[in-house]
Amino acid sequence: MKKAKLDDILREVKLKEEELRRLQQQVVDEREELQHFNQTADSKELERIEADAIAKEKEEAAAEAKAKQKLAEETLAAFDDASSDESDASDHSEGSSAEE
Repeated sequence: MKKAKLDDILREVKLKEEELRRLQQQVVDEREELQHFNQTADSKELERIEADAIAKEKEEAAAEAKAKQKLAEETLAAFDDASSDESDASDHSEGSSAEE
């Protein structure tokens, strides 16, 4: 009777040891998975930072292009005004010469 009880206890101990090994392996697996997720998260964070930097560069380039366009439009408008003033002035001077 004592032998049967000892055998039962021994069998139970072996089952618990096996369960402990499984749980330890599960912990190792989950740590590896967590490490993988952390590496992936770090990579995604770097990608986001790079994308933000690129977006900022594009915004700055667009703002610079817009400023250059505005300057070109103002220069062209000033040129058109000056050309139109010269045309008006030469029309008036020709007209006054014709009147004489």
